[in-house]
Formats: sequence, C-alpha cells, structure tokens
Amino acid sequence: MRNKMILKGAVVKLLQERIIQLRAWGKVYNVSIFTISTLLVLLWTTFILYQAAQPFEKQDLRPFLENVVSEERLGEMLPRVEFYYGKSRITYQKPYNFVHFFLRKKGHFIIYAVLAFLLIQQQLLYKRDAARAFALALVIVLAVAVVDEGMQYFSTGRSGMFLDVLLDISGTIPVLLWLSFRQGKLRVHAKISSQI
Repeated sequence: MRNKMILKGAVVKLLQERIIQLRAWGKVYNVSIFTISTLLVLLWTTFILYQAAQPFEKQDLRPFLENVVSEERLGEMLPRVEFYYGKSRITYQKPYNFVHFFLRKKGHFIIYAVLAFLLIQQQLLYKRDAARAFALALVIVLAVAVVDEGMQYFSTGRSGMFLDVLLDISGTIPVLLWLSFRQGKLRVHAKISSQI
C-alpha cells in the first residue's frame, strides 16, 4: 500500500512538472495550455476516426496471435464462456476470435476513456464548472462514438453496432467517477485549509 502511495505521489508530481513545462512552453510560443489541450482532443478524435475508416484486415489481431501462441494452448488458458454479441457468437471454442474480440472491445473502452479525460480537462481549462465539463464531454464522446460506428458500418469488412456505441460511452464512466471523486476531495481539502 505504501509503495502505491509513493508511486501515486511520483506520478502526480511528474504530471505537475509537465504542466509547468507546458505552461512555460506556451508562454514562450504564445500558446495557451487550453489551446494545447484542444489540439490534443482534436488529434485523439482524428486518431479514433482514422481507425474507424480502416478495413478489418488492417486491424485483425488474429495473425499476430497465431504467431505468438498455438490455438490449442490459447484454448486451454481461456475460461469456458460463450455468449452472443449482436448476432455474433463469441466462444472459447474459437480461441483466436475470442481473444481478438476482447482485445478490440477493451481497446475501444480505453480509447474512449482517454477521449473523455482529454475533453474534461480541456473544458475545465476553459473555466467550466465540473458538472458542465462532464456533461459536455459525455455529449461529445457520444457524438464521436456514433460517427465512429457509422464509419465502421460503411467500411469494408466492418460492422457498426449500437451496442458498440454503448461500450464506447461506458469508457467515460470510470473517468467521470475518478474525476468527480478527485473534484470532491479537492473541495473538501480547500474547505479544511481555509478553516485552519
């Protein structure tokens, strides 16, 4: 537990130093941290939409998995789980497809969590209150997810699904909870400090 606290403190300190460096860089080049934050949001959104436009063959992880582990060995490591996702049957009996499915869905979750984080930070830099920043981030993430799935629907060998939009949006939930908790802790700390 102590090591986690030390690591967390080191990460926070590193991020604070990077923000100071970005602000210094911004002053030298007459660029605000808000502008940098906005550019990061735009770049990340472009990355998401670029990935959506790629045909399935370019994003298929199964050839990589085949080079790393045998299908039999992979099958032994997987839990005995079967379910339907949309109209597709996901089953441990097809190990490469099973792992490919979960890696791709986890990737979507993480990519949209990062987008939500960048959007909220950008909105907070714009001096919006936390509730508005969270709401606007959620709306923008939803819009990007809908466009993403729409592009996949028209992309070769891909299928856009409403279920994937829900998965993408679910990536924002941990970010919203974490930042809400963090905002609450900061407010409590500020109240305690002002009373001392």
